[in-house]
Amino acid sequence: MNRDDLLIELALVSQWVFLEKYGLAYRLKNGNFGMQFNDKTQIYMFQENGVEMVSYIPRDASAQQYFKKGSVFSQ
Repeated sequence: MNRDDLLIELALVSQWVFLEKYGLAYRLKNGNFGMQFNDKTQIYMFQENGVEMVSYIPRDASAQQYFKKGSVFSQ
């Protein structure tokens, strides 16, 4: 999800909170949620075909990574 997509999604926000130390957390009306961190990284959690997924987007947004929720992350 890039910043333009995020702006579109914000129109569908049901809850949000700004944490000065961390950034903006939000929940969408469809039940998905995410966070835009102060260091410009993002995390977005959603369901795809009934599987809970996590999307991590680094600052440069060129290396977006997807993980099945609960899977172990290794570099």
